[in-house]
Amino acid sequence: NWHRNYAELTKYYGHHGNSMVPKQYEINPRLGSWVSLQRREYKRLKSGKLGLIASLRGDCVVRFLFLNKCIAGEKSQLTEERLRLLREVDFEFDARQARWNAKYLELVEHVRVNGMGTISTSRNPALYNWVQTQIKARRRKMRGEATSLSDERVARLDELGFPWPSDDN
Repeated sequence: NWHRNYAELTKYYGHHGNSMVPKQYEINPRLGSWVSLQRREYKRLKSGKLGLIASLRGDCVVRFLFLNKCIAGEKSQLTEERLRLLREVDFEFDARQARWNAKYLELVEHVRVNGMGTISTSRNPALYNWVQTQIKARRRKMRGEATSLSDERVARLDELGFPWPSDDN
């Protein structure tokens, strides 16, 4: 039941201060799977694979195309009300972007306290690894390979004075 899972999510949010339930959440595996399903449904809605949420006929999302016919098999648990409820607990619909933003903010804080300088593998190995991942992604991007490092992300890192290796410029 959607509302039972949402109640579990609100408990998680109250305890952890966020809604980033791991997919493999040992304490409540069903909750981790449910959160992943909400993200997939949202992504499908945004990509246009499902229609707009504004109107429902049964549990089938109505597409506002042609004769407002319901497309067979195109179902979603998400409604405007459910999206509102998820937003109330700061639900992250794009977990990858949320993780990237969290590391970026960690880098911003590091720069504020220590300057850009070198990030130590011994003092903050997770941030060091993230920085190395950004550098590798930039190299792939410059070679025209697929990468999750968008132009927006590069610009945000550039604004900080990110230490791209000289061969990346």
